[in-house]
Amino acid sequence: MQQNQAALEGAQLRLFVWVPVAGGVTYFWGDFITGHPLADMAVVGGIYYFAAQKHAAQTEGGTVFHPEVLRNVASDTWGFACRRASDMQAMSVAAQTCSPGMFSERAHFIARHAITAGTGVAAAAGNNEPSNSLPNNKTV
Repeated sequence: MQQNQAALEGAQLRLFVWVPVAGGVTYFWGDFITGHPLADMAVVGGIYYFAAQKHAAQTEGGTVFHPEVLRNVASDTWGFACRRASDMQAMSVAAQTCSPGMFSERAHFIARHAITAGTGVAAAAGNNEPSNSLPNNKTV
């Protein structure tokens, strides 16, 4: 129950914050990653290379094409895909339980915390500012 509740709360955070950000990036940036298939292949190849370098440093073979390194990279990729599938399932449940009132409640909650934090920062800054007085009690 606690794991499901934690997954649901995390999914709500992703649903309220990260989905709009990802949608905006996708809208402004383009198709898959760069909008060009060859550039996308280069980006994915670079990601694979750095992941393989990490595992090659831990393996006695030492090359990025060593079978154990390839197996570890495939395992990392599978784990990443499984976590994203679990996230999608949790976000689906979170989306089904959302209501317009929930959005306004979250917005009010965030606004209250921002105002409280801003007030605290302003008060701290006000206490740390030097006074506008000059030596010998002459004010500006």
